Formats: sequence, structure tokens, C-alpha cells
Amino acid sequence: MIPAYIHDEAVIHPLASVGLPGDHREMDSDGAPPIEIGAGTVVREFCVIKRALAGAPSARGTTIGKDCLLMTAVHVYEGCCIGDCVEINVRATLCGYVDVMDGARIGAGAIIHPGVTIGEGALVGLGAAVIEDVPPESVVVGNPARTLRRGNATPDQLEAWEHLCRRKPIPESDIAFDMMEQS
Repeated sequence: MIPAYIHDEAVIHPLASVGLPGDHREMDSDGAPPIEIGAGTVVREFCVIKRALAGAPSARGTTIGKDCLLMTAVHVYEGCCIGDCVEINVRATLCGYVDVMDGARIGAGAIIHPGVTIGEGALVGLGAAVIEDVPPESVVVGNPARTLRRGNATPDQLEAWEHLCRRKPIPESDIAFDMMEQS
């Protein structure tokens, strides 16, 4: 079986590893569903994307939607489903059977534990250890991750958090500080 279906418009760096079997030696990856990577998705160097295990109780293929960005050294373990327009920053890890919904952003060095769902448009701060589901449009940070903002964030507020997560200069509006005071 082919371990991966990669769309012609996807860009996979030559130093990325796509289609390796999972880490559980007692289970076999032969016959497991293949990895699927959508159009416009970019997988940078040193990323590792593992395929599902045939003998796993909930064997499902690892899928990455269209127009996603997996930055350097991201690890996506078996059975993860990543929606469209998702950004996963440097050295983030999805530990297996994680669902990341459309438009979510995961900060550098974040660890998402097995079975967790990251809601649509959610933002996971850098270095966060996520052990519970993250509601749509929420902002979570810390170890363990805690919710700073739950749903209905305005585009300006999400942009302010994006600047914080990327360590860019904070906009003059001070929106990010207002959100911290509300929590």
C-alpha cells in the first residue's frame, strides 16, 4: 500500500519524513490507511508525519487539509486529522488521534496530547501542553494549558494574540493586554 497521497500542489521539503509507520512496534502499519495531504499545504524541513497503525482500535488515516503550513520540525503522529488553513509552528507535536479544525493555529513548541480536539479558529499559545479539548475561537496558553479567552473573539483580538505568539511587536491598540485583564 502507498503510505501517502500528496496533492500535486502541496509542497513537501526534501528533509521532511512522510509516511513512516507509528512508533508502536507490536502493531503493524501494513494495511493501515494512507496519509493524505491537501493542495497548497506546505510541510517544512525536519517535519515527521506518521501513518496510522492497522491494528489500532480506531485506525484512521492521518490527514492534512488544504492550505496548511507545518513549520520546521513539527511532529504529527498517527491518526491525526488536520483541517484546512491550519498553521502549526516550529517544533509543535500532535501526539496521535488529535483533531485540529479549520483555521486553528498552534504555537511553537506546543504539545497536544492524544485524543484532543482543537476547535475551529482556536489559538494555542507557544509551549502550551494541551490535555483537554479547546473550544472554537478560544485562546489557550500554559502548561497545562488554560483558557484565556473562550469563543467569539474579534478579528482584532485574534490578531493581537497572533502577534504575541509570534513575538512580533504588539499593536498600538493594546488589545492583548485588555484580554489578559478580563481573564
